[in-house]
Amino acid sequence: MISNKKNDCKISRFSEEHISAVAKIEADTFSEPWGESSLALLLTEAYPSFVLCDESGEVAGYISSARALDEIEIINVAVRADRKRRGYGEALLRALDGYCTEHGISQVSLEVRESNAAAISLYEKCGYTQAGVRKNFYRLPTESALVMIKTFNSYIKL
Repeated sequence: MISNKKNDCKISRFSEEHISAVAKIEADTFSEPWGESSLALLLTEAYPSFVLCDESGEVAGYISSARALDEIEIINVAVRADRKRRGYGEALLRALDGYCTEHGISQVSLEVRESNAAAISLYEKCGYTQAGVRKNFYRLPTESALVMIKTFNSYIKL
């Protein structure tokens, strides 16, 4: 649970009960959102994804990711428009950090629109660095993506 002066929030693994709320956030945030059937694919261990519920128990944000061996790629991070600037995005990234530490993940990567200064700032605050650029990666509108990575000390729990 995270707390600040205004909010008490709970982070948990993404589950079936969260699908419709996450789909709504997707539709409100992204020009090409994932639908409910696509989001249902994130319900396996290969997709370590988390939701953050606010003090009223509503989904305020989520982070979706995909795992391959000892690496994770962040698919999306989004916070409801009426819940932005409350530390929820950072809390979700820190939850993924905990997963990475616990499961011996060596690196996390993501793409972010080069114009998304707020997201880039958040990722840098959380220890991500720019590793490259994918030209014309995004559509609607067409825009390049910055590739950002975070490296962890890798170990395997026995």
